[in-house]
Amino acid sequence: MEYLMSSMGSESLETECDKAIEILKMMVETDTGCGPKPEVLKNAVGFAFLRITKTGLFVTGSYGTGLVVIKLKDGKPSNASDAAWTKPSAISTKSVGSGLQAGAQVLETLIVINTEEAVEAFTGGSLMLGTALELAAGPVGTGGEIPGMTGEGLVDVVPCYSYALSSGLFAGLSLEGVVLNELSAVNAKFYGSAVDARNILDGTADLAPSAAVDKLHAALAGLGALWDK
Repeated sequence: MEYLMSSMGSESLETECDKAIEILKMMVETDTGCGPKPEVLKNAVGFAFLRITKTGLFVTGSYGTGLVVIKLKDGKPSNASDAAWTKPSAISTKSVGSGLQAGAQVLETLIVINTEEAVEAFTGGSLMLGTALELAAGPVGTGGEIPGMTGEGLVDVVPCYSYALSSGLFAGLSLEGVVLNELSAVNAKFYGSAVDARNILDGTADLAPSAAVDKLHAALAGLGALWDK
């Protein structure tokens, strides 16, 4: 476990933006019929992206880093960008358990944030999924109905959906009990000064433009092609 923690380390937010783009691309370009429903992505109020590594033999551990990004209300721009999304805030997760697991497993994880209450939970610095914030395995494919969805969007839906890929295949991953933490030092390094995740994710922080963030925003804007066909 010590090796895992030292080798994974906290990523830069620039690297996390690139990882988030990779994860998003893998999720939406899958041809297995197991990817997120376009309607789920369209109605999301935000996303969290994580790359989680699980390893160990008798003492197992997992560690992951990623980011959270929130859709601005009514598409209004933040102070430093004309994008419809906030700047990202860095997050991490780690856990220790027991059991037999040979080798390492890398999980590319997408959490779809469905409600304003869930957004509020993600701005609190630390939260436990499944306890402080309810989540469920996300609807997949292109047909069928989505629980809680009406013609006017998601009105009575679980706060978060989760999706995970392992070696390019969708994996049954339970995130119940996983604790997510704000990486304030990573945010401060990237943005040039200490900034609270709440201000990043409500779009009120006055943050300088960044090529890495612009690339992430472009990838998110590209999701519209899924439901504009």
